Amino acid sequence: MFAFTDTWWFQTLGWVGSALVVLSLMDSKVVRFRWLNLAGSVVSTLWNLAAGIWPFVAMNGAIAIINIYWLIRLKREQRNPQVDIIEPAAPDPAREALA
Repeated sequence: MFAFTDTWWFQTLGWVGSALVVLSLMDSKVVRFRWLNLAGSVVSTLWNLAAGIWPFVAMNGAIAIINIYWLIRLKREQRNPQVDIIEPAAPDPAREALA
């Protein structure tokens, strides 16, 4: 679409956006996941906008909006940003009898 879309730095920027999204998916901490995913989706939205790839502009833009929503909600709820703790289930005598 634009002349600069074939440059090495523009292509690198696209890979950086994709890498941030993939990196975010490997993160177990919810708040950090949302921030990394937001950064990747914003970079990807801008990259796809410049490249004229409209379906991916819409998708990454929607993902960015969803991440912003959840970051605001997490902040309001004052959840623990380090980790979501999952409590182990209580022992089930019926299940233990089957073992």
